[in-house]
Amino acid sequence: MLVGEIGVDREDFLYRMAFWEVRRTVMGYRERQKAAWEVARWQTFWLMQVGMADTSKVNFDDLLRLPWDKGEKANEPSLEDINRLREELRAYNDKMHNA
Repeated sequence: MLVGEIGVDREDFLYRMAFWEVRRTVMGYRERQKAAWEVARWQTFWLMQVGMADTSKVNFDDLLRLPWDKGEKANEPSLEDINRLREELRAYNDKMHNA
């Protein structure tokens, strides 16, 4: 992530950066990403308000739910998803070992 997405030099990351620097860099990157998503959400909301009839206004809370919204757990898989993936992995492993 630091090298590929953020653009930190590989040598700096591997040999020159302390753990606290890595952590701060990642935290700052995530905050910038979050701010960009918030701006995009607000712009989309206001553009939709202008282009829609008064009777069909969009509710901001329903427009785009982001993982950091209060009470959201958008990135967490459900228990059903986890169990399904485990079964698929077991089946795949069985197939590979029996081949």
